[in-house]
Amino acid sequence: MASLEELRKERIKKLELLRQAGYNPYPAQTEINTSLEKAFVNFDNLAAKEKEITIGGRIMALRRQGGLVFIDLVEGVHRLQGLLKEDELGPQFNLLWRPLILVILCKLPAN
Repeated sequence: MASLEELRKERIKKLELLRQAGYNPYPAQTEINTSLEKAFVNFDNLAAKEKEITIGGRIMALRRQGGLVFIDLVEGVHRLQGLLKEDELGPQFNLLWRPLILVILCKLPAN
């Protein structure tokens, strides 16, 4: 098992790689326009309109399966599982680890 110092060094390395890729790992503000709770409660309505929303949360689980990536986002007491297509993600996605705050612009699928 890695020591705390080894884990710390690995996270600092990943932060630097994110910065080199042009991403601010700690932005002062985000463009979140829908909470996870509202996305869940209003899912059918938002999906029927094919409305584009921006959600955010802390990644608590990240699982890769073939070309798909499943993530569990948590915001407070609310949890949402997302499905991402690996070929639509940039190479910087491989730098992500959990727990990490992630903001996602998404269009909900029509039912």
